Amino acid sequence: MLITVVVGFWLSQRLFPSELVGVERPTNLGRGHIAAGEPANYATATPTSGPHAASSARCGIYTQQMPAEFAVHALEHGAVVIWYRQDLEDEVGAALREIVDGFDNRVILSPNANLTEPIVATAWNRLKRYESVDPEIEEFITTYRGRGPERIGCPF
Repeated sequence: MLITVVVGFWLSQRLFPSELVGVERPTNLGRGHIAAGEPANYATATPTSGPHAASSARCGIYTQQMPAEFAVHALEHGAVVIWYRQDLEDEVGAALREIVDGFDNRVILSPNANLTEPIVATAWNRLKRYESVDPEIEEFITTYRGRGPERIGCPF
């Protein structure tokens, strides 16, 4: 009986993964590739799906803004991208780097000069905005990392 309950719980978690409160689920704009060097036209500064570069970005910490076309490809591979407003580097950069450094794969941190919000966490078809560095950002990463439609992680 106990084995049935454990297997049932494990299976339910795999089939119906948890969602964090307040996470937006933008419309899925597809997974198509665009030609090398061709920009994609996204409606937001932090897209969560749509046409993207044929090659994926490396996971890790970026000091210059990652092009959205590469970020979307990384999201497709199950990465989580944490964006922060570029002018807030002194206020939030170190704290976000510490959070991202706690993960061994599938996490990207990038400044974004086009943000109006201080911090935006994105995963494939998931997005949450933060006013400051919040411990929940780590929970967002844990919850949504590895949930893209492709299972091959981004290279480090």
